[in-house]
Amino acid sequence: MKSLAKILSFIFHPLLLPTFGTVLIVLSNPYWFYGFKTGPFSILAIIIPLTFGFPVITVLLMKALNFVDDLYLRDQKQRFIPFVAVMIYYFWTFMVLRSQQLPTPMLWMMLGSCIAVVFGFITNIVMKISLHALGMGCLLCVAINAVLISYSNMIPLMLICMLAAGLVGSARLYLKEHEPQEIYSGYLLGIMGMMIAGWFY
Repeated sequence: MKSLAKILSFIFHPLLLPTFGTVLIVLSNPYWFYGFKTGPFSILAIIIPLTFGFPVITVLLMKALNFVDDLYLRDQKQRFIPFVAVMIYYFWTFMVLRSQQLPTPMLWMMLGSCIAVVFGFITNIVMKISLHALGMGCLLCVAINAVLISYSNMIPLMLICMLAAGLVGSARLYLKEHEPQEIYSGYLLGIMGMMIAGWFY
């Protein structure tokens, strides 16, 4: 059971969730992205390096320089610099996407993710917020939106995301990485970030 909880935590790592969200948006309306010569999924060539690659490299460098004790960032105080780095990378991603004149749902997802990370950064001052729950809150909003904007049936994928959100939160509790209030706060802040971004897009 512990191994399964670790696998879930790894598969749905917070830094991978913008990639999953992008896949959902592309699947919901792939014709939006046919302007890319290499196909609709070529947008991932922007998303993966900026939202996953660079943040991971940053944390690895911090570990090598002994700025953090481990790669899991279990120490609440040691999350400060990684949070700032992710905020910068995510905002950079948002600006790149906006410059590419991508569909509104992509801009909404990335802006919402930026806002959610800012909320997480502030909340982390007083509690060790669950970044997994924060990210899953955002992903769940993207999945629900995909159902609303797609001409194809996205309901099965939305239900999978809902199930995954519950399983990931349960896994973090089972591994004793967080208290319940840290999980619930993560979901709430992720959803709030996406809702606020919805005012702009």
